[in-house]
Amino acid sequence: MAIDEEQKAAPNCKARDDYIRESWVRAMEARLVREELEKYKLLEKLNDARVQGYKKIDL
Repeated sequence: MAIDEEQKAAPNCKARDDYIRESWVRAMEARLVREELEKYKLLEKLNDARVQGYKKIDL
């Protein structure tokens, strides 16, 4: 009896595990993108601070 219940529950467990895994991967991808954007923003802020001493030319 217990084996039948385990066999019926196995596909649900696999689907749940796949969903959790994919959710975790998306969250980590978003985290990596956010970290890279923060680095970029910091770099641009530093570059902007350096450029302020020069003449500004309107294009």
